[in-house]
Amino acid sequence: MSGGLEPRVEVTGGDRDELARVLGRTPQGLVAVHPGATDPRRRWPVERFAEAADRTGRPVVVTGTRAEEDLVTGVVAAMRRPAIPVVGTLGLGGLAALFERCDLLIANDTGPRHLAAAVGTPTVAVYWCGNLINAGPLSRAAHRPLISWTTACPACGADGVDPAAERCPHVESWVRDVTVDMVAEQADDLLHGTPGES
Repeated sequence: MSGGLEPRVEVTGGDRDELARVLGRTPQGLVAVHPGATDPRRRWPVERFAEAADRTGRPVVVTGTRAEEDLVTGVVAAMRRPAIPVVGTLGLGGLAALFERCDLLIANDTGPRHLAAAVGTPTVAVYWCGNLINAGPLSRAAHRPLISWTTACPACGADGVDPAAERCPHVESWVRDVTVDMVAEQADDLLHGTPGES
């Protein structure tokens, strides 16, 4: 999209070849799920990703790095429908090609969400309120951020919005207040509605 505010990435023939070598032919109507995030406090629970993915009724691929293998296998194991795990087998270009083939990505606030958006794939992502300000999508037509308003550590109550406050040692999810229904509703709207340009 020329003149747009959101960054774009062009998927190359080499990227598509890498995807084909690793996964073969991908099914039509594919939905991707990316349950990882560098900061564990920004991770939505794997069982919720699994339920949201099942509710799409679509073929599902679950992506992650080698360090996120337990998250990927956790989502796949918790799903009622079969899903394809893709853990550390694609480079950045191959991942871009995979997301290009998908009708939707459901993710946390993470780099792969930005990559999917950059290749034109609609996204539903779970954000902590503080991160939405500097990392959220600039438009809402094809990208739906769902916001957790948790402002204190769920384990000890330490303040999470005071920049001068010392970070507590707990790594519990700060985004658990985002429900499966919230994610499923936005996913359904993007999959069955008519989103405009992002």
